[in-house]
Amino acid sequence: ARRKPVLLSVCHYADEEEQAVLQALSRRCGCVLAFTPDETAAALHALSAADKSARKLHIIANEPCGSLQTQADELGITLHPLPDDGRPSENLYGHIGSHPAPARYRALAESCLQHSQTEALLAVVAPTADHTAENITRLMANLQRQTDKPLFISSPFSDGLLQFNRPAQALQAFRCQNVYTALKQQQNQTAKPLPGHLKTPSVREIQKTPADLPQLAKALYLPEYKTPEANPQFVLTFKRHARYGAVLYARTPARTLAVLPPFTTLDTEYLIRQADLKRHQKTVHQLLHSLNSAVSVPFITEITVSAGSTGIGSDIKTDPQAETVENVLAPYPAKPAHTFTLKNGQTVRIRPLLPEDAEAKQNFVRSLPEEQRYTRYMMHLAELSPAMLARACNLDYACEGAVVAETEDGTWLGVARFGPTDTAGRCEFGISTAPAAQGQGLAAHLMEQIIQTAKQQGYREMSAEILQNNPAMQKLAGKLGFALTPSPHDSALAEAVLPLAEPKNTPVNNIKHNLKQQILALKS
Repeated sequence: ARRKPVLLSVCHYADEEEQAVLQALSRRCGCVLAFTPDETAAALHALSAADKSARKLHIIANEPCGSLQTQADELGITLHPLPDDGRPSENLYGHIGSHPAPARYRALAESCLQHSQTEALLAVVAPTADHTAENITRLMANLQRQTDKPLFISSPFSDGLLQFNRPAQALQAFRCQNVYTALKQQQNQTAKPLPGHLKTPSVREIQKTPADLPQLAKALYLPEYKTPEANPQFVLTFKRHARYGAVLYARTPARTLAVLPPFTTLDTEYLIRQADLKRHQKTVHQLLHSLNSAVSVPFITEITVSAGSTGIGSDIKTDPQAETVENVLAPYPAKPAHTFTLKNGQTVRIRPLLPEDAEAKQNFVRSLPEEQRYTRYMMHLAELSPAMLARACNLDYACEGAVVAETEDGTWLGVARFGPTDTAGRCEFGISTAPAAQGQGLAAHLMEQIIQTAKQQGYREMSAEILQNNPAMQKLAGKLGFALTPSPHDSALAEAVLPLAEPKNTPVNNIKHNLKQQILALKS
C-alpha cells in the first residue's frame, strides 16, 4: 500500500470493533477499506484515477438534483452549484434546465472546469426521450479526456473509470478519492519524541505479580486499580481480538476508535484528538507507552482505564491459561539494545530505530557533511523531505528494519536500515556514520546487525547501488562479502549484492553430523 493503491474489500460481516481495527490498519498502511459491494465498486473507480483528487465538488445537471445533497451530507460532501453568473438563480444545485442542447451543456461544463473555484465537477445527465442524453454523455466523455480536473459523469450511457449509472455512485467515488488522498498524507506524518515524564515498565516485574492486580497496575504505571464507575467520562480498553491480536479501543458517542501495537505517539495524538482527551493527555501517553510492554505478556487479557466522578482508575483482567494471539502488525525487534566499543575505546549503544526517532534522525542528517549526504541519498539536500523522513522512521518490522548507534547523551553516531525492493526476496540497505565515528568499526557492526535481521525476515539477497566515487563504501561492502559489479542502470554506480540464504548444496559438517547421530543413538 506504500508503493501502489491497495483496496481491502471486506466480504464478511464486520462488527463495530472489527471495523475499528480495520480502520486502524488502513491508517497505518494506507490501504482503502470497503465494507459493501457499492463501496468496493466506488473504490475501484477512485483508485484507478487516484491522481485526480479534489476537496470541492461542483455539479451541473439537466434535472433538479437537490435531493443529492442528502446523500452527499451522509458522505461528508458539500455540493457546490455551477459557478456561472449567467445561471438562473432559482435553479439550485447546478440545474441548467431539463432540455439543454448538447452543445450548451458541454459549453457550461467546460466553463465550469476552467473556473478558478472549480476543483472537480459532477455532470448529471438524466435520460431523455430522444438521443439528447446520449449525445451529451459522448461530449462529456470527450471533455473528460481533455481536462486535468476530475470530471465525474452520471448517465445511463456511462462507460469509463469516472463514469457512473447513478449520481450516488459518483459521490461515493469522490469521497473515496478524498479518503485515499488523506491516507497518503497520513503516511508522511512522523511521530513526536516520547515525553520526558514517561516511565517504562519492566516486563520482569510485570510477570512477578500475575494475581496481585493492584500491584500489577503499579508495575505498569497505570492509574490506581479500582472498580470502574457506572457512567465514566471516557473509557480506554485494551484487549486481545481473536483474529487481530492486541487492540486498544476508545469509545466516543459517535463511534468506536482503535489503535494497534506497537503504539506510537502518533496513536496517542490520534486518540487525544478524536476522543477529546486533551485534559487527560499525560494519562493517555503513559497508557500507550506501558501497553507496549504489556503486549508481550499473554496473561494480561484486558486493561480498562476510565475517568469518573472520583477520578481516573484502572481495571485489569488476567488469565494464566490465555493463548497467545499474533498481532496484526509486526512488533519491534525482540533483541534488546546492546553496547559496542569503538576502536578508540568509546562505548555506544546499539538499538532499533523507532518512529519517535524522527526528530533525531532529521538532526543527524542535517549534521552530516554535504558530500556525505550526497553519497548517501544521491541527491543534494540539506535535510530529508517529510515523505523521506516518514519512510525512514515509520518502519514495518515484518519486512524492513533499522538500527541506531548513539552515545550516552543521545548523540547519534550512525544509522543503518534496509527495506524491500521490487525484486522478490531482495532487500536494499543504506548506512550513514558521523565523521567522528568513521574508521572505528561502527559501520561494519551496524551492517552486521541489519544483515542478521534481514536473514531472519527471510530475504535471500541484500543489495545497494553505490557511487563509483565512494571507495569507502565499496571497501566496506567488499569486506562484508558483497559482490561488486557495474550497475546495469547507471555507469556512475556500482551494484553491491550479498547472498543471505545458505546455498542448498552446502557440504555437511561431518564432525557435527556424526556427533548428532551418536547422541540420537544413545537417546534411543
